Amino acid sequence: MKYLLIIVFFIAFGAIHAQETNIYNVIRVNGEIFNITQSLQLTQGKSLVPQDELNFKQNSFAYVISNSQKKFMLRTPNIETDDGDIFANAELALSPIRSRGQLSTRGAMSETGVKDLKTYLGIENFNVIGKEIQIPMDSSRYPLNSDEYIVFYYKINGKQVSKKIGFNTQILKIEKEKLFISKGDTLFADTISDLSVYRYKQSTGDSELITEINLSFINPTQLKNEFDAIKPVITTQDMTPEAIKEYLIQYVFDIYGNVDEGQLNAFITQLGY
Repeated sequence: MKYLLIIVFFIAFGAIHAQETNIYNVIRVNGEIFNITQSLQLTQGKSLVPQDELNFKQNSFAYVISNSQKKFMLRTPNIETDDGDIFANAELALSPIRSRGQLSTRGAMSETGVKDLKTYLGIENFNVIGKEIQIPMDSSRYPLNSDEYIVFYYKINGKQVSKKIGFNTQILKIEKEKLFISKGDTLFADTISDLSVYRYKQSTGDSELITEINLSFINPTQLKNEFDAIKPVITTQDMTPEAIKEYLIQYVFDIYGNVDEGQLNAFITQLGY
């Protein structure tokens, strides 16, 4: 009996200890979430435990990383209230984020540039870090000149927009400033939803749908702050600099979606990670 009590004690102690070390570190918050248990607003760099009671303002959510490096979305259970506020236990609000794997843009590239723009951009979300990206295009597959070029087809404030994408020789230039303004209308957002990418030949009027995506522009300062919030968590795991860089790259693919690997690598290198 004595031995049984000892075994039960250690099992209980281990369960409590595991629960105590189950900490979630806040990487990004959209909206307002108040931690009632800790009497503080949930902000980047804060942490919480599964037992914390939270108050979510309408449509608020957060991305968090556990001390075992797993990624989660913190969002309200499917509950409706009159004022939009929802109270929930953190454990019930945690949803694991499945890794997308790297939606590699490398497979679409060759020494002569992008040979498959659909593979490069993907079919869901494509992200640009900052306000523009320059993409070398293979001239045999995507000749860029006054007769043949790439066109984006989308809407701004409900109005249809058809925008010829600029280029310099065989370098396609996707620029936020030029895309978000059209005939006096301005898109006040970071994402163009439901954007269709076409290849167009002016002399014949022929067009070819390449892909349909949501095109987002990531604020570099916001992304740096997210990396700064992640780094203290993963540096406690005895990770090599290469492993840390790989983790940050995978974070972007998992949370944001597809991104040009060359641009992302250059951004991380510039930060000195």
